[in-house]
Amino acid sequence: MNKKMGVVLWSIILTAAVIVFLTLLFGDLKGDEENMTREWVFTESIQKLDIEWVSGNVNLNRWDGEGIKVVQTSWGNFSEKQILKADITGGTLKIRDGRRGFHLFSFGGTNLDIYVPNQSFEAMDLDSVSGDINGTALDISRINVKSVSGSVHLSGAFAEVQVDTTSGSVTLTSETMLERMGLKAVSGSLTIMIPENDGFTLNFDKVSGSYSTDFNCSQENDRYTYKGGGAMFNADVVSGDVKILRLP
Repeated sequence: MNKKMGVVLWSIILTAAVIVFLTLLFGDLKGDEENMTREWVFTESIQKLDIEWVSGNVNLNRWDGEGIKVVQTSWGNFSEKQILKADITGGTLKIRDGRRGFHLFSFGGTNLDIYVPNQSFEAMDLDSVSGDINGTALDISRINVKSVSGSVHLSGAFAEVQVDTTSGSVTLTSETMLERMGLKAVSGSLTIMIPENDGFTLNFDKVSGSYSTDFNCSQENDRYTYKGGGAMFNADVVSGDVKILRLP
């Protein structure tokens, strides 16, 4: 065997090895080019939501049905092995993106829709790497949202809020006054809308950022106080903007 044929042979072996690796990692990559929808309904007693999503939009909405309905819509060559994993532990519904390893090699996309009944929830943790997060008419005491490279739009009734965004925008509207809020932004913008209230204190720590509000706050260094203080807000911003606005 001459040197040239040896190079060709090893190239064929390497290509075959890559194909086998990708097939084992992602499953059958042929898939269906059309949209595919999978649906789950959880009727157990659930008080908390815990969601981790790699990429694609996450939408949360109310519905009149019983329990929590979860819908995953995928398209392109989306592997069966990449379908979400969900389970309930101690009253918490955990939803995990089924994509593992080098998800950038996935040849399809997917979105997540979650329909919640007309009830109050204790908490929600939502972590998204790439994609938009949308939620309306939510009733959740504590929410913790982390987002990278995407926009967040949430509205409803909340008590405690933690938001961490990188290179994205966040708009959060609460019909009830927040008791606590923590905001972190790197190269992002955050707009918080709350009703008239008995007062709040904002500690604003910034590196090349700005804060604005239509509440008549007094200022002492990086501390802003409305009325007698009360609710505690903290914002840590690097090259970002924070707005706290009054609901009309």
